[in-house]
Parts: sequence; C-alpha cells; structure tokens
Amino acid sequence: MLKFSKNSYKKNYIHYIYCSLKVGDGMDETSKRYYHFTDKELCRLILPIFAEKFFSVLVGIIDTLMISYADENVVSGISVSNQLSNVFIFVFSSISLGGSIITNQYLGKRKNKLGNKAANQLILINMMISVFMMIFLMPFKDIILTILFGKIEYDVMKTESVYFMFLIFSFPSLALSESCSVLHRSINKSNVTLLAAVIMNIVNIIGNYVAIFIFDFGVVGIAISLFISRLLSAMIMFTYLAKIDNSLHISFNKLLDWDRHIMVKILKLSVPNGLEICFFQVSKTVLASIIALFGTYQIAAYAVAQKRTKI
Repeated sequence: MLKFSKNSYKKNYIHYIYCSLKVGDGMDETSKRYYHFTDKELCRLILPIFAEKFFSVLVGIIDTLMISYADENVVSGISVSNQLSNVFIFVFSSISLGGSIITNQYLGKRKNKLGNKAANQLILINMMISVFMMIFLMPFKDIILTILFGKIEYDVMKTESVYFMFLIFSFPSLALSESCSVLHRSINKSNVTLLAAVIMNIVNIIGNYVAIFIFDFGVVGIAISLFISRLLSAMIMFTYLAKIDNSLHISFNKLLDWDRHIMVKILKLSVPNGLEICFFQVSKTVLASIIALFGTYQIAAYAVAQKRTKI
C-alpha cells in the first residue's frame, strides 16, 4: 500500500513515501518504513535523466546536419535504416523496463540477492535476444529492406543496406546499454547514464566529422562511428555496475545462470508493453516506406523533420 503526503519543515519540503510491507514479503511481522526524499534529492535523480535525453536529441540533430553534408542519398539511406531498426530497439527498451521493475521490487523488500539475480537475468535475456536478432537479420537484411523499401533508388538502397548491417552488429551493445541504463536509475545513479550518453555522442560527432570531412569515408565511416560510440557507452555503464558500484552486483560468473522464475516475471511485464510500442513503430516504418515512394529528397526531408519533432 502506498500513501503520499507532503509536509514543510523550515520552508524545505520533504516528500514522504509510506510503504507498508505485509507478512510474507520477507518480514517476520508487519513493518512500516518511511523514505524521505527532499527536493534536492529528487532533482539529483531527475535532472540527469532530463539532461541525458535533451543532449541526445540535440546531438542527434547536429548529427543529421553533419551527415547532410555528405549526400542526400546518405541521409535518405540512414533515415530509412534507423526507422526500421527502431522497431527492434524498442524491444530492448521494453525488456529493460520490465527487468528494472522486478529488480526494484526485490531491492525494496531488502532481498538484495534476488535483486542482483534479477539484474543479471535482465542483462542475460536482453543479450540473448539481441544476438538472436543479429544472427537472424544478417542473412535476410536485403530481402527485408527490398520488401519494405523496394521502390527507392539504387544508390539509396545500397547506402541503406550498408548502414543497416552496422546497426544490426550494434544490437548487442545497444541491448547491454539499455539494460545497464535502467539498472543505474534503479540505484539512483542516473548521473552515470548521463556521463555515458555525453561520451557516446561526443565520440559519435567526432567520428562523423573525421569520416565525412577528413577521410570522405561516406556511410561506412558514419556507421563505424555509431558502432564504436554505442560499444563505448555500453562498456562504461557495465564496468561501473560490475567493478565500481556495490549497490547491484553484476557478476560475469552469474550472467549465464538461468533462472526460469525470474525470466517469466520479467517477460510477463515486458511483452505487453513491448508489443504496444512495436506496433506503433511498425506503423511508422510503413509510413516511411510510403514516403520512400516519392523519392530521395522527400525521404531526406522526412528524416530532418523527424529529428526536429523530437525536441
């Protein structure tokens, strides 16, 4: 049972969350505990998340502007590939959300061992799904792209195929990054996710600049830059959980320990939400395939407009 109230002490607001833990939740008798969150503590949690999202959107716009200097075919091909990959990316986000809820429930009941196990299971299931997607999509990527966007120009299709290949290779890094990100927020370490996002986007911008303006590598250089930046972000967050912070213990030895009970609980929460989001993303992909019928310039314009609306 959760009750929320708000009192004032010397003009400082303290937010109380009253939590009643009943018998059977790991307690010998009914226990009542108060958690005090000051405005400063709430801002310390919320502001890094806001800054992370804002910075990611802002850098995404700058990224699009830089890519537009390469060629309109590159902009169009990258836009179409990103639209399709978003369907799979939201699968990782949904599973991460469900896993973080289960982890928080165990940690809130002071069952730290089960909380650690749930965190390890979250990373395991996301990595398994990402590797399966990578193995499945690689042989059929050109067929899928042809079915959805078969009417686009040859140069755009060629760019799209190369970029989508690197996106598929980055799925494991992205799955690990999504899992670690929600776990950091579970233990009030959202500043770590902000740091990782800043480093990832700076590396991506520098990589794009080198690939476009110095070596003229085109879409291959842009894709490699994205792959490296995502891998670096995932490694930063995973290393912090595994080696630095002790609030959640992520162990290499326990990552492969299969726990069917926790897996089922995570999937029961993740699958309905994931299906809802994926259906919405599929509709956006279908819309992108319709816009692709109008030509390269229309696809590029749609890509720029999509970036702006994210603000």
